Amino acid sequence: SAEACIVRSDVCDEEFFSHAKKLKVLVRAGAGVDAIDLPAATNYGVCVQNTPGQNSNAVAELAFGMLLAHKRNHFDGNSGTEIRGSSLGLYGCGNVSRFMILAAQGFGMDIYAYDPFLTPDQIADLGAEPLYDVPSIFKCDVVSLHVPATRETKRSIDEKLLRSMPKGGILINTARKDIIQEADLLKALAERPDLSYLADDRVFQRWPREAS
Repeated sequence: SAEACIVRSDVCDEEFFSHAKKLKVLVRAGAGVDAIDLPAATNYGVCVQNTPGQNSNAVAELAFGMLLAHKRNHFDGNSGTEIRGSSLGLYGCGNVSRFMILAAQGFGMDIYAYDPFLTPDQIADLGAEPLYDVPSIFKCDVVSLHVPATRETKRSIDEKLLRSMPKGGILINTARKDIIQEADLLKALAERPDLSYLADDRVFQRWPREAS
């Protein structure tokens, strides 16, 4: 009976709209609307809105916090390793990446970014060195994903990209799990125990048992 609804990660498909007879406005608390069937919303006369940028700093802090915790062995008493001087590659250079750049600058990281919708000058103005394709990003010590789940990005992170990462490479995903081919990820982690995958829905942690 509601006329307005706020959702976070709920799937809003044809069935959802068929039961929401009086719904007029659906607001996604976040940027991505890939879980919302937009054609169905249109058919039922529902206006869909999102809130891009509102949680960008929070997501960046989460991503960077996971990186720090991982590099410090989750503070288990071992010394871990520093991130100063290591390279950070950002796939997508939107609102979240801009906060990632600020954090990485404070820790003395070398920052690179690729975004097909920004010019090299725009990326440079944000404080990152521009790269020109996705494979180049995966040459960095740490890769952080900040792209939506689209036709071009879904399942685009495959075994070839993962295997191309340097020794001890870390992949951070606070974007969408759909952009990674999970079978390829699991295979790469099994065959390359030096690699790590950090995400807000699942975390694979790999580090030497002995103190660094």
